[in-house]
Amino acid sequence: MVLDISINGKLSIDDAFLIDSIAPTIIENYNRYIGNLISDNKIKGHGLLLSLLSRDPRTTPMLGMLCGISLLETKIDNGAAPDVVVVDYDEEAQIVQQVLDKFSQNNVKIHVNKNRNALKAIVFNIIKTLYVVASNFLWFKLSGLKNVPSSDIMFIDTFVFPHSFGKDYSFVDRYYAGESSYFNSDDSECWYAPTLVGVHWPTDYFKIVSSIRKCADNFILQEVWLTLADYIYAFKISLITPLRIKKINLYCGYDVSSYVSKQLKFEILSAALFKNICKYRFVYRLSRHNIKISTILDWNENQSVDKALVLGCKKYYPEIPVVGYRGFIASSYMASQIPTAYEFKLGVVPDVLAIISPVCKRRIEQSCSQFPLIKAPAFRFSHLLQRIRSINKKQNVVFVALPFSVKDSIHIIDMVLACD
Repeated sequence: MVLDISINGKLSIDDAFLIDSIAPTIIENYNRYIGNLISDNKIKGHGLLLSLLSRDPRTTPMLGMLCGISLLETKIDNGAAPDVVVVDYDEEAQIVQQVLDKFSQNNVKIHVNKNRNALKAIVFNIIKTLYVVASNFLWFKLSGLKNVPSSDIMFIDTFVFPHSFGKDYSFVDRYYAGESSYFNSDDSECWYAPTLVGVHWPTDYFKIVSSIRKCADNFILQEVWLTLADYIYAFKISLITPLRIKKINLYCGYDVSSYVSKQLKFEILSAALFKNICKYRFVYRLSRHNIKISTILDWNENQSVDKALVLGCKKYYPEIPVVGYRGFIASSYMASQIPTAYEFKLGVVPDVLAIISPVCKRRIEQSCSQFPLIKAPAFRFSHLLQRIRSINKKQNVVFVALPFSVKDSIHIIDMVLACD
């Protein structure tokens, strides 16, 4: 029997149920471990923007790896030890070997899919980061899109994709579903401050720039406001920040230092860390230009980029409360989307979080009881009411709840369509 706990590995249905049953305990241990890693190394400020410390499974594979390790432990304990365990890298194989030694499983083999070289990764990071800087300068600094607000603004954090604009150049808002017009007041007007997503190629940059130039909505773009000094600052910080973690403790009795150290090396000068520092400097740059902000609304998924925005706002606009808006139901596996008490204490979460469901409220209160929470409309799902009203009552309708991942959604839909 083969147990494939690599990133792209597929589990049996029984193993999928088993890993679901033990996941809450794993996440609790994982959150505690990351908190101890932060406190033991006295990490604060920019150090909190590392992907490793974000607890976000989309940017760091550590939680997935730990789930695989715990699954192996549980199967051995249940008398169902595999013949072969498949992992991605040598550092993971070392942890698997510790599990096998603990349970005296001498006949189980470990298959490593691939090796990775930290030096090559750092060189690739440098090239990618320099490409980001060059593209930003070429497409944004020279674009003439530096619109300066003439009065107080409501700063609205959101995301913009190359396909976020219609044929008439109207902004197709996926996050507030076009309801942000209700945020305008006599004292201030809405300005979108987007994080660009999926913008890689010159055609993507051209599409974004040309669409924003012709769009009627207000945009205040980070890439336009940042200077060469900001990029040099971000480059320097993204070089030294991953090196600040020296003390790496055991995780549930296992030595994971080799794995953690390798993950940190991969973050040296990474484009992700660089962009997070740039988000922080963006707020600094706005404050230096005396941009008046009356309200800060953060689409908050508690990602590293959210933490960068919150840190910047609390540093340079301390008198303006940061209102986080969570317009979706967080998956229980997405550990990062449930703020912890230590994140609240370190000041990387909003001053108040607007949520759309009692489920969100219950999960967050269990993790961080002191976090102020308020109810908010589910803007993103408002279109569902129209669709429900338009359904023919005589037809049988099947509602299928889909995850964020397009790949997983397609797989689920294929399974549903295959049912008789």
